[in-house]
Amino acid sequence: MTVQALLNEIRQLRADELRLVAAELDRLDNENFLRDSIASPAASNAPDIQWADRTARRHEIFGGAVLPNLVLEEREESRW
Repeated sequence: MTVQALLNEIRQLRADELRLVAAELDRLDNENFLRDSIASPAASNAPDIQWADRTARRHEIFGGAVLPNLVLEEREESRW
């Protein structure tokens, strides 16, 4: 059966039958979502993201120096 033929059959359903079909499709969609979300990360094609360690990089560049907050200093010095 083609998708178009299936849609034609669905269009001919009564309202109560259509609600049952919609509820069943929603249930199937939720089951698939739960099954896919429980699957292990190795099974999915999602790449592992390695985030940069910004604290380590800042320490590597500036050492232990404490940098001033330039925004606050500018606010204090501005006229307004």
